[in-house]
Amino acid sequence: MLMYMLCIMHNTQHSTPDSSDGLRLLQLSDDIQWLSDSKPLMKMPSWLSEFKFQTTPDSPDIPTYIDWKGSHRLGLYFEYLVEQYLRFKEQPIDINRNIAIRKNKKTIGELDFLLQQSGHNRHLEVAVKYYLCTGDGTQLSDYIGPGKRDRLDIKWSRLVTHQCRLANKDVSRSTLAELGFPQPIAPQLLLTGYLFYHKGVQPDKQPKDISEHHLHGWWVRAIEAEEFLTTDCRYQILPKLHWLSGTGVSPINRDELLDSCSHFGAPKLIRLLGGNKELSRGFIVPDDW
Repeated sequence: MLMYMLCIMHNTQHSTPDSSDGLRLLQLSDDIQWLSDSKPLMKMPSWLSEFKFQTTPDSPDIPTYIDWKGSHRLGLYFEYLVEQYLRFKEQPIDINRNIAIRKNKKTIGELDFLLQQSGHNRHLEVAVKYYLCTGDGTQLSDYIGPGKRDRLDIKWSRLVTHQCRLANKDVSRSTLAELGFPQPIAPQLLLTGYLFYHKGVQPDKQPKDISEHHLHGWWVRAIEAEEFLTTDCRYQILPKLHWLSGTGVSPINRDELLDSCSHFGAPKLIRLLGGNKELSRGFIVPDDW
């Protein structure tokens, strides 16, 4: 279990956290723990390395500064958590983040992280994604984001044909050289999250690129929720910034959830609890989703 220290900095003075700061600290530490325990969504092609968390008993603690500004974009929060891990656990000599690559004054892409450590240069792309399986599950295009603005086949193609290759393209050479990162640069990918299956039933055959170790859950329509959900659980309706560990969200009972889901205008991520332990998670979507 990773251990964390609270350091709230204001005008270089330390102050005592109030209850909301304590809750934020607990969520940050639990989310980083979730991150370190997470599984890859996809199998890596031979030229691309999977980023793996390496935590040893003597690795340093992560001092979590309460400086997250409250953006509701999960992707930015996820990048922040990865940065905390990199800075305090891996401790690279040099770390650069969000490096824009431009051609003819036009941005053609951005590198999430450039890392220099033990004489090696790495380019790391990171993403956390949530997709619902809507067809028979045999094609990557069957996996759709809850907002219907994202598809697994499109995201995966973009990662392996553009984003993870960008650091070694000619157009990136001068920008990286100015930062002290000469090519070639070893590409790495951290792509985690969940795939959700209708009523939790996984297809017999899945696309070959999906990792057999991926995290998975269920999804149901609101009209199916009463039959699908058991009575002896507590439930959390997770706001998006709580989609990782789920810490910091008050649980409700089954009747309260069923009453709420009849008013859902968009998919909601639900976490089922037995005691304080997560039993499963999944989406309840509107009937016309």
